[in-house]
Parts: sequence; structure tokens; C-alpha cells
Amino acid sequence: MSAVGSAILAVLTAAFVQLLALNLGAGGYQAVRRPLLSRLKLDRQHALAASSMYEVLAMYEVLAMSAPLLQRCASSGFVRPIRAHSLAMPPHACFPSRFAVASSAAIHDPKLRRTAALQVPALSAKPPWPRTLAEVAAFLLSSADTSIDVPNCTFTSKLHLLQPCSMAPDGGDSIVLSGDGSTSNRLAATVAGQGSNQSAYRKGFKAYIQPLDENTKSGSKPQARRSSAKNCFVNTTGKPEPDGHSDYLSLPHFEDFFKIDEAERFMASAHIQSASVEEVASIVKLANKYRQPLHAVSMGRNLGYGGFAVRLRGTEILDLKRMNKVLQIDEDSAFCLLEPGVSYFDLYEEIQRRNSQLWVDCPDIGWGSVVGNMAERGAGYTPYGDHFMFHCGMEVVLPNGDIVRTGNGAMEGSDTWQTFPYGFGPYHDGIFTQSSLGIITKAGFWLLLNPGGFKPFLITVPRKEDLHELVERIRPLRNRMIIQNAPTIRHVLLDAACLRQRKDWEGGQLSEGALPDEKVYEIAEQLDLGYWGFYGALYGPPPMQDMLWSVIWGSLSQIKGSKHYFEEDVGPSSILHSRAKTLAGIPNLLELDWISWLDNGAHCFFSPISNVTGDAAMGQWQLLEEKCRQYGFDPICTQVIGLRELHNICCIVYDRHSKEQRDRMRTLMQDLIQAAADKGWSEYRTHLAFQDQVAGTFNFNGGAISRLNETLKDALDPNGILSPGKNGVWGQRFSHLRNKA
Repeated sequence: MSAVGSAILAVLTAAFVQLLALNLGAGGYQAVRRPLLSRLKLDRQHALAASSMYEVLAMYEVLAMSAPLLQRCASSGFVRPIRAHSLAMPPHACFPSRFAVASSAAIHDPKLRRTAALQVPALSAKPPWPRTLAEVAAFLLSSADTSIDVPNCTFTSKLHLLQPCSMAPDGGDSIVLSGDGSTSNRLAATVAGQGSNQSAYRKGFKAYIQPLDENTKSGSKPQARRSSAKNCFVNTTGKPEPDGHSDYLSLPHFEDFFKIDEAERFMASAHIQSASVEEVASIVKLANKYRQPLHAVSMGRNLGYGGFAVRLRGTEILDLKRMNKVLQIDEDSAFCLLEPGVSYFDLYEEIQRRNSQLWVDCPDIGWGSVVGNMAERGAGYTPYGDHFMFHCGMEVVLPNGDIVRTGNGAMEGSDTWQTFPYGFGPYHDGIFTQSSLGIITKAGFWLLLNPGGFKPFLITVPRKEDLHELVERIRPLRNRMIIQNAPTIRHVLLDAACLRQRKDWEGGQLSEGALPDEKVYEIAEQLDLGYWGFYGALYGPPPMQDMLWSVIWGSLSQIKGSKHYFEEDVGPSSILHSRAKTLAGIPNLLELDWISWLDNGAHCFFSPISNVTGDAAMGQWQLLEEKCRQYGFDPICTQVIGLRELHNICCIVYDRHSKEQRDRMRTLMQDLIQAAADKGWSEYRTHLAFQDQVAGTFNFNGGAISRLNETLKDALDPNGILSPGKNGVWGQRFSHLRNKA
């Protein structure tokens, strides 16, 4: 740099220091710092911990006071704004230079601030920055950030709760930040891998926080650490943590456990847990103030569709699982009122505790939220299997923070909120499902009264092509309500996957590609199953069961080679026993077993809808089989028969540690979505990665439904803060990211 340039930089630096003193120094600094630090503290992992929701709000307020200064620095060229695709960041989130570091360090402990002053090098005002891993380490020390994605030049700061959680890498370059347990304000860094090699920098790395002790070694993987408080939860490494039912239920709180793309694509930036509808409303109002996107999850267990992940990277998770009260169970009118953190296990256990005669309807896996499953229009298998159909009344926080109740809940003192769904005037409940137009904080559900008897059954048919006749015979039985529940037709490999891994069916040696048809038939013979298994149940007193069964078997027995089984006819390992639990509304986790079909198993659902006809069922099956085999995946599926429609759920199982398999699976999904749309079959749900594509297939009148959705979004959420991009609805603010983010 020339002497003149150095002089200009010195003058500008001095001016900046004066601005800093005016804004954060002297009285202004103390006015900001003392009230904040009297409530906030850095724990040993150097994460800001808050003991209440109001302290989370205080962090935002403090940063808002420094935002004008940071923005002025940005306009002067000293601070480079974060890349456009990270628009979820607040306006004061800036690409770090020494000026940005100085202002953020002022909010840290003074000892940490002195460390920052020692560590920050002179930095260029122009990209690329930083130049080496050593410079990155210096920045991390100065700002106490815990995650950085170098190739995309995206940095985040825990000061405003934009702290991504990152999975520990399997290898490669990394920086481990360590806090000295005896001197909690001192940070040290270990640069592992290839050091400051420029090519290593281009590869990218992640940083983690862990306590410094005698076991810390260069390049070692940190253990999961957790900074938790009443209303704020930060998991600094993203390693799954126990959740109560089994290790499998330990899920990351910032990303999709079954991620398809690299984790950073759908990475959330913070995890906030609210405890009441009032807190939800306050957080939503604050998010509006700073235009910070939020994504509400009931419990985050929507595996196969995205789990905890957010559609727009940098969106903050608003986790409702602490709102876990069963507010009411009415035995006479057979309904319940729940908060979103109530799982199917919770509801079932509360009903059992009361010795109630009411039944729950649950999906295949009972770990999830009752409210959340309804909000995604999920399904179960009893006569009350359509969860949206059998909900009644919602409480919703709108994107502006207003709290509304739908139906008769809109009337103060009404006692029919959970018994009459419609209220007076327009019916609104539907716009809050699979949408980003509000956060459901309470919902009512009708419960099935014990029918007086229950008998599950399995009917098998031996050949692939028998699916056509099976569906044709089921349809009139279902339409006449002789088949009372939502039954399933399961492919034999789905049952096989619940019992053993694929390699065990192949003698211990996993072959390439999809299993050949002859092997599928061989497995069916070993299990004494057909190619297709029809699982249903009879509900009612024994005389009623006998009458219903005579009609059902009288029809389905005409399929050549069909067989039937009741529970007493099968061995202890039969899938009929686990299906019997689900068909009786008893939550369980037994269906998780099929995800272990492959080592490191994960799954993604392809979920098209068709009419209940043999032609449609066979057509969808043939499409699934052809495409899955083309891309080297086993065509595992189950077909759920509703009142007038058939949900064909294809379970694409892949090795989540294999990038090659994830890439193949992504291409398969994209191909399936388009091929199904060409035949007029739509998905009813899909993974985050494919939501824009699926939304684009609803193309009548030039995509009129999309225009309606966007109009509603912009009217109710003009700042675009609730779940931008969810199910292809972006709103005007983020519309430029459609099919790009």
C-alpha cells in the first residue's frame, strides 16, 4: 500500500474508533454493555446463554443499537455484506473485517476483547478474505464464532443467535476452538490438517468449540456440547443428543438428520425453544422488527421430508416441543385439546393413565407431534386415519404476532371449539396446514371411542401383477365402509427390511443395484408372504367382526393364491404384530427398523396420490419400479387407501454417508416427480429439496394456485419471516430464490 493510501486508511481508522466510542464506548458502551452482561454470560463453551426469553430479546435489542454503525461501515467499504444467498441474516450481520470484529468484541467480556486485539491481523478491505487458515483461526478467536463455511464466505455470530450447528467432519481440515476450563475467558486454537495451505483453504473446513483438557489433541473431533437455558438452546457441534425413547431418536436441532445435500444448504442458524403462546407471539413480533426469518417446528421429527431443517439457510428454528401440555380430554364428547409438543406417546400415555375408553390414531412411528402431523396433513390407520379431517379448532400465531382461534374458538367462552369445526363465516384452518401463514400453538382432535372389539388381519397375494385385482376389489369394500379403516398394501421388501438388513438376505454380501425380481420372490417365499400384503382390521363387537370378515374375505379370496392370517396364525417375528399396534392406535417405533435395510440407512419419501383403481395403482408401481431400478435403489413402497384416494409412499433407502448415493437419490426424486406429473399424479408431501419442483407441477392456468399462495403470503407476512420457501411459497421478499436456494 502506498504512503498516501496508508495515511487515508489511518484517518479512516481513527474516525471509526471515534464512531465506536460514541456508539459503544464511554456512556453509550456502558449503557449497552452493563444491562446486557448483568443478564447474559459466556459459559465455558463461550456460547451466550440466556435464562429467559426476555434475555434473548435483550440480545437482539443490543445488536439493534449497533446496527446503524455497522451499516455505515458497510457503506464505507470497510465491512462487506454477507452474500446474497444468505439473506436470512439480519441487516446488521456483516462479513467480518477488523472493524466489525471490534464492534462485536465490545459486547464480549473484556478479557476476550483483549484476546481479540492481539489476534486480529491487518485485513484487506477487498476479497478474497481470509487468505489462510491461520487468518481464519485469528478471526474465530476474536469473534468467538463457532461455525464458518469458507468456500461460500458465510460467517455467523452467536451474539445475535445466528450460530449454525455443524456435524463433526469425517476428515480433512478443521479448526478446533478450545476454552480453558480454569480460565474461561481465554481461547486457544488448534489448526489441523494441512495448515495454511491455500488449496486446503479452498477445500473448506468447519470450526467447533470444546473444553480444553489433557485429552484435547490437534485435529481431534469435539464431543457435543450444549449451552442451554430456559428459552435458548444451542448445540455447538450438531451431534445428536438423547431425547428419551432411544438413541435413534437423538436428532440434530439445526439440520436434516437424513440430509440429501451438504448440510449447510438447509442449515438453521439458531434454535429457540418457547414455552407459551405469549412467548411465540413475542418472538414473532421481534423477528418482524428485524426481518429475521423463523421456522416453527412442533418436534422436528418429520424424517424423510426434512426433519429439523429449514428451507432457507440461516432461518432460525422456533421449536415448540416445550409446549407439551395435554390441555383437555373430554371423555363424553371424545375429543382432546393439545399443545404442539405433545407426541403420540404422550397422548396415549395420558389416556391410559386416566383409564379412558378413548383411542388415539397414530402414524407408523409414534415419536412425533400430534399437532405437527396434522399440520403436514399426515395420516394414520384407524377409522380416524385422516388427521386433518378429524382435527377441530386451532389456535394460531399469525406472522404479525397476533393470536387467533379458528372455528368456535373465536368466541370467548365457547364450549364447542372442539366439537364444531366451522364457526361463522370463512373457514380458515386449511390455510395453516403445509403453509407458512401462521404457527399453530393449540389444536383439538376427535378421538375414537373404543369400538368394543378389534381384530387385525393380513391378506397376501403371490404375484406382482395381482396388485391390480387387489385394488379393484378393495375399492368397493372401502367405499361401503365394510373396510372401516385406512388399510395398507405393503411391498414384501418393506416387511423384509423390518426383519433383516439387505445384506443378510444376500448371504452377508451386499450386491450392487436393486435386488432382482427373482430374489424378491425368494424372500417372499422365505417369509411365507406374497409379493403384496394387505394389512387391515375389523372394528366392533365379535358378531360385527364376523359379518364384516365374511364379506371382505369372500371378495379377496377370489384372487388366485391369496391367503389370510390373524395374529394367532403367525410367529412372534411377523410384521402383523407391529401393524396390529398401529391399527389399534398404540404408538410404537417398530417401523424404524426398515431404515436399517442399508448400513448408515436414511430415507426419502416419494409420495404421489392416485385414484383407488387397479390401473392407477399398477401404473404408479410400474413407474416406481422402473425408475428405482434405473438408479440402483430397491422399489420399497406402501399404498395407503383413503376414502377416495390412494397414497403411494415410496421409501427410498440410501446410505446417508455416501455422497454418491445421495446424489443418485436426488436425481431419482427429480425424475420421479416430473414423470409422475406428466401422468397427472401429484405429491401430497415432499422433502425440502424438492418443494419448488413439486409446487411447479401444480400448473393449471399458468400456476394460478401459486399466485394465490403468494398473494396470501404477502398479505399476512409482508416481511417474509415465517418459513420462507416452505412448499414453494416464497413471498415477494425472497421470490428471487425460487428454484435457486
